[in-house]
Amino acid sequence: MKIIRAEKLIKNCLIRIQDRKRQKTSKKKRPNPKPVHAARSLAVIRNGRMGGSKEVKVALRQMGLGLRNTLVFAPNDADTARNLELVKPFAFWGKCSFKVVFNLVHKKAMFKDPEAPKEKVMLCDNVLIEKHLGDLGVLCTEDLAHALHTNGKTFTAVRERLWPIPLGDAKKSNGMVHDKKFTFGDLQSAMDLKVAKLIGE
Repeated sequence: MKIIRAEKLIKNCLIRIQDRKRQKTSKKKRPNPKPVHAARSLAVIRNGRMGGSKEVKVALRQMGLGLRNTLVFAPNDADTARNLELVKPFAFWGKCSFKVVFNLVHKKAMFKDPEAPKEKVMLCDNVLIEKHLGDLGVLCTEDLAHALHTNGKTFTAVRERLWPIPLGDAKKSNGMVHDKKFTFGDLQSAMDLKVAKLIGE
């Protein structure tokens, strides 16, 4: 049985209280958040921040961000905008260029195997893409990147067959000099550079 120190329990409780206050303030300032990008889809990354209220943790899991330092693609719509406003201190997001999306899925994408639900199958060639996504008309890495980048008709089905993409800690993405604060919120045009650093480009 794992023993949790009283100091940690108190700290987590204070974090939850603070997070709920933030949510109330945010709802007053932005009661109906709307998409701010012209992009059809967004790359959303959960940062390494611990804690958060129950509502935040539920929202993160619903978006596929149950684990820290992972990335998912989300449609750029009103529902996503509301969720992002809720989880703002615990995630950052933005529009990615097709080139960055292509490199991301080429290096990091992993398929869910229906025959072994817990297995993670690395994308290593187009034969695997055709096997897992061929019925959706996605036959190569370029097709996969296009589906995620444009939020086309196969976007939801493709996303459901991929695991959240594991990345490095964003605080350590600048090499030897580590960031003191967590990256969070809408990075807008800086998202491409941040993702490129996280996949080692």
